[in-house]
Amino acid sequence: PASAFARRDQHSWCGAKNCQRSYATAAAAPSRTASSQQLPKLQTPPAEALMAALEEKLAALSTHPPKFAVRGRFVHANARRAGLIEFVEDGLIVVEDGAIIAVAKDADQIKAVLAEHRPQDVVELAETEFLAPGMVDCHVHAPQYAYSGTATDKPLMEWLQHYTFPAEKRCVDVDYAKTLYSALVDRLLMQGTTCVALYATIHVPATNALVDICLEKGLRAVVGKVCMDRHGGDGYEETTAEALAGTRACLDYIRKAQPGASGLSRLLQPCGVPR
Repeated sequence: PASAFARRDQHSWCGAKNCQRSYATAAAAPSRTASSQQLPKLQTPPAEALMAALEEKLAALSTHPPKFAVRGRFVHANARRAGLIEFVEDGLIVVEDGAIIAVAKDADQIKAVLAEHRPQDVVELAETEFLAPGMVDCHVHAPQYAYSGTATDKPLMEWLQHYTFPAEKRCVDVDYAKTLYSALVDRLLMQGTTCVALYATIHVPATNALVDICLEKGLRAVVGKVCMDRHGGDGYEETTAEALAGTRACLDYIRKAQPGASGLSRLLQPCGVPR
């Protein structure tokens, strides 16, 4: 799993509410000294052990003071040259109140940044770890997570009628939707996705529940209520007037759920999703 530190402006590495949620490490980085001919055969630890180690590191981060730094390898996209990925062998990232405030990419810069910003704690990454920016997923239908990785046996229109719309219809039950959406958001963050466009269902209460879950867990997202007036089957269609009213209700809810925030400072942004 890999994700990034949060930064809450338009230059962010994919924001999230807390750094400990949006910072993870990636295993199996090459040794600083080993050559490709000298690398031993990779022994992959059990998935349970990997997850336990990751959870332990994330839990430790939650105890850090408001201003801290992380030193080690990191990889990121170069903002000045599209398509260029930069790998920093020994770098430093300083975080204060959930935002990246300084980055150093060599020993001299690290010394200067530490002297200037004086972080209260410095986390040293292991040689098998590195930092990477959070991933951005531009299209996720949240209710379809219920059958993720399955239901691939039908063409699109049959697939929608047989699997998708019945699964989405179930979200009329808000408790069911909360359980499903919580599992989805946990999985996204665990696997390094820190910014996502999420499409819900036609149900306003369930869509609002998805908003609450994203805010609680610190996932930056664009969230939209689906609007559908045909082909949904019995119990999963709405009139145009209902779609407009429901969309307005969701837009208002998202704004009111983030008092004092506006524009790009909102962790969540609303959108309309016609289908």
